[in-house]
Amino acid sequence: MQNIDRDSPGDIVSIQPQPPQRIGPMAWLGLYFTGILLLFFLLVHIWMIHYASSEPVSLERTLSSLSSSYVRFLELALLLIALVHGLTGLRRILLDLEIFGKKAARYLSLGFFAAGCMLFIWGIKIFDSFIVLSLK
Repeated sequence: MQNIDRDSPGDIVSIQPQPPQRIGPMAWLGLYFTGILLLFFLLVHIWMIHYASSEPVSLERTLSSLSSSYVRFLELALLLIALVHGLTGLRRILLDLEIFGKKAARYLSLGFFAAGCMLFIWGIKIFDSFIVLSLK
């Protein structure tokens, strides 16, 4: 779409292209919110690995802790929040470059959503392979 400046109802002074879509306020808030959640889950992750047990950090202890549903939830939440935060930030950078129009920005967003879903499913499969290792 184009914005048209008119001096009077019949005169067209200039035609200006509409600026490309930039990141909206909800995406900004979402980026900051996921950043705070990412920090929280990262601190919980580090605490669980290093300080939650009196035993020294070892592969056996780590694999056995991964079988817990509580640890599984926290690790997959960390993965999900990191993906959302990272892909939203990358989307923000690309949209701020103003090289995409509205339609292309929509496809870019859908592409990032699809990539995020695929990466999350791949992360679950990798995480589950560690759980299988812990059961052996």
